[in-house]
Amino acid sequence: MAGGHDFDRRAEIALRLLTPEVLFHGDEDIVSLRSILLFGLRGMAAYAHHARILGKRDDKVDKWFLKGMSALAGEHSVEEW
Repeated sequence: MAGGHDFDRRAEIALRLLTPEVLFHGDEDIVSLRSILLFGLRGMAAYAHHARILGKRDDKVDKWFLKGMSALAGEHSVEEW
């Protein structure tokens, strides 16, 4: 897949920005909603990892991971979450 390296680079940058200080501090409701997305992504990542071991990869799934990580790094109200 041609975009694989680009995805890996963007994911690495996002992970460096998403520190515990960013993710788990602030309004309790927002932290809870952010955590739901984070742990959902973590569960999806486990399945995606196994799929990649089997030689399967999907651009839609990769883009969803990036969208989710971008949302984690952004500021959102409870209603937006």
